[in-house]
Amino acid sequence: MSNKSIERIAASLVYLSPQAQTLLSLQLVQGTTLSAAVLDSGILAQHQLSWPLPVGVFGQRIESPDSYIVQAGDRIELYRALTRDPKDVRRQRAERYPVGRRRGRR
Repeated sequence: MSNKSIERIAASLVYLSPQAQTLLSLQLVQGTTLSAAVLDSGILAQHQLSWPLPVGVFGQRIESPDSYIVQAGDRIELYRALTRDPKDVRRQRAERYPVGRRRGRR
C-alpha cells in the first residue's frame, strides 16, 4: 500500500439561469478533466440539464472538455443558448429611442 496521498485542487463551477445563479466550490483530484468535473459536480441534475453543454474557463470557451485538465483556481462556466439575438435587441432599442439622428439637412 502506498503512503502517497491524493493531491486535491480547488476550483469553482458557475451556472446562470434566468431563475437562479449557482456557484459551487469543488475539491477535485489533480488531473481531473473538465467534463469529469462537470459530471461529478451534480449541477446537471440540479438544473435538469443534459450533457454535453458549451463550457468554458474564465470566459474562454473550451472546445474539447474531455482533454482539458482543470487547474487549481479555475472558474468553470456552463453556458446556455441565447434566447434573443443581441443585434436584434440593439436594433429594436435604436428604433424606439432614436438618439443623435438628424431630422434633416439645412
